[in-house]
Amino acid sequence: MPREATVPVGQSADQYQKKVEQDMAGSQDSASAVGLAYAKAHADELDIDASALQHAKVTMHVDSIGGPSAGMMYTLGLIDKLTPANESGGKTIAGTGTIDKDGKVGRIGGIELKMLGAKRDGATWFLAPASNCLDVAGLRDVKVATLNEAYQALVAIGKGQADDLPHCEA
Repeated sequence: MPREATVPVGQSADQYQKKVEQDMAGSQDSASAVGLAYAKAHADELDIDASALQHAKVTMHVDSIGGPSAGMMYTLGLIDKLTPANESGGKTIAGTGTIDKDGKVGRIGGIELKMLGAKRDGATWFLAPASNCLDVAGLRDVKVATLNEAYQALVAIGKGQADDLPHCEA
């Protein structure tokens, strides 16, 4: 791939890599805080002992991912680890989107390539930020705007009850 396709003009590769790593760390920190807050707020329905979350420390280790766009999936992954349920029902579900402190899922860049990669890696469903709907194609998608919508979609897909979930329309 040409350098211009991955590194913005005016930045060195090292500067770009440092920025991507900072964005990813921030995304993981947000995902941890939002995921723990969601788990505490929904402890009864998630079958979690809320008192066990009071002093929880979260660390994430992910290879070859950079930037803030995995925030929603980091958050869903944390919630999945905290619950006894198998939310995905064994299905390969991909997705993307930033996550803010209020649990809102934000727009990301390059969704087309992310969806191609997800399809290549066996995903059958893709959780897409509502604000990216015009760029979505290639997989069965679910349009999400909040963490709660994303979590409920994950559970519905896992239970085989996803036919009526909202999807993107171009």
